[in-house]
Amino acid sequence: MALNAAQVLEIGRRVAPDIRLALTPPRGGTGVWRIANSDRRQPTARVQLIVDQYSGAILYRSGWDELPIGAKATGVGIPFHRGEFGWWNQALLIFTALAVIASVVSGFVMWWKRRPVGKLAAPAISWGHVRAVPWWMVVLALGLGYVMPVFGISLAALLAVEVCCLCWVSRKFHLESPSA
Repeated sequence: MALNAAQVLEIGRRVAPDIRLALTPPRGGTGVWRIANSDRRQPTARVQLIVDQYSGAILYRSGWDELPIGAKATGVGIPFHRGEFGWWNQALLIFTALAVIASVVSGFVMWWKRRPVGKLAAPAISWGHVRAVPWWMVVLALGLGYVMPVFGISLAALLAVEVCCLCWVSRKFHLESPSA
């Protein structure tokens, strides 16, 4: 005889007594019960169980300790990003959003003050500016590009455009400069 939901919940409570659990019933006569935590505000209390629908034996068990570091980071990062850890989390996210807005506004103001007079253009950049980038910033950009591939691809595309523009300007400058 198959176990009912109350019996399966009791099995889950024995393994994870202090967290909210979600039950998924078996599909058909050969299916299994699935038990998982349903509260993302408790990422370190993560539990996943697969229970035989007839005997109640735990066929599979996974928790926080079995997760790789990337899954742990995701398990904490998503609820943090969504502000699910309380008022302090939401206040920090609001401060971050205001800091980003301030950065955009101050970037526009700096551009406006440094732009060539009478033009809507960016200040000229040279290979000297490229060589002045600190090594640690290159390592940081490569690391972020690796762990966030969309950022890495967009950064690579932007750098390719900038290098092409620098090469074009350098070539044009060398062609137009008088030879001695």
